[in-house]
Amino acid sequence: MEEATRNRKDRQKAGDAEPTNAVVALATRIARIAKEVDLSTGDAIERIGPLHQIATVLNDLREAIPGFHAYIGEVERDANASMLRLEADLVDRCSKHGWHVEGHWPSFWINRGVLLEIDERNCSATISGSKVAASAATIVRTLEPLIEGLIPPRFSPAEFATGLAEAYDAIRSASSHVPILELYRAFVIRSQKPRFWRNAVGKDFVGLSLDQFRARLSTCLEQGRVLTSDGRELRLSPPINPKDGLFVYQPGERRFAFVGHMEFVGV
Repeated sequence: MEEATRNRKDRQKAGDAEPTNAVVALATRIARIAKEVDLSTGDAIERIGPLHQIATVLNDLREAIPGFHAYIGEVERDANASMLRLEADLVDRCSKHGWHVEGHWPSFWINRGVLLEIDERNCSATISGSKVAASAATIVRTLEPLIEGLIPPRFSPAEFATGLAEAYDAIRSASSHVPILELYRAFVIRSQKPRFWRNAVGKDFVGLSLDQFRARLSTCLEQGRVLTSDGRELRLSPPINPKDGLFVYQPGERRFAFVGHMEFVGV
């Protein structure tokens, strides 16, 4: 009697809910019955009752399936409409945050540092390597901490350029051109405090993601000529192979382009 009452309540609960909840409630009911009674052990008398209960729920589940498929169609239509509005909604929300948006559908650069890629087919978005739902609200919420960490509050383009020049001087060889990714690694190494090298533990590591490096370099370039304290000027050149470069905003061309090598020259 108690089991029959629970079955009836489950069916009522499933019928009153939206189709997704109905299907989930019925599937959960089957899992609960199977968990309460191990159907692989015991004699037929012990198994027959739970099996009949599962059969009853399966009938209810079969009845719920058409409504579930119809609901999928409704949600797909709404999702498609949202995808059509997504670019405009993103630009609007980013503008309210004061963020720059460059690029073309389905790939965008946010605030000169973070790559956002939209997968229209799967209604998902990849933000700096992490996948989220492709809704404007979710994307912006995910972007907020990333954008906040791109440029520190007291960022000094001159100090950044000087740090780059010091890393450049430390690794350059016969050629005046240094690969940008090698310079990035050298810059990160030179950014560590002395205590880190005395005991290299994670809490003392000063991190600098490629997104942060890209955004800070772009900020320097937007100031115009990038000069060091000793009067040298930073110059950039493209890579032979794009995979060896870093996509960086070029203020003069008002677009992103691959940078492969960097050098500091006297002026």
